[in-house]
Amino acid sequence: MIAGQSNQKIVDQDEYVVPFAGLRPPAPVPFLIVPKNRIPTLNDATEADALLLGRLLLAGNKIAHD
Repeated sequence: MIAGQSNQKIVDQDEYVVPFAGLRPPAPVPFLIVPKNRIPTLNDATEADALLLGRLLLAGNKIAHD
């Protein structure tokens, strides 16, 4: 999906995250926000990923308000 090999609509992206719309249309808010840098699981996140994790939360907040 990050490489653009998906037919999902990209909502808004920056250098850290890519939000996609319409992954599960029946869901109340059908968005998936993925980091551009791969973190396999939250257990694998380190201090170096703090900015990226914060950007994920802020992207969700922005999409919710928009």
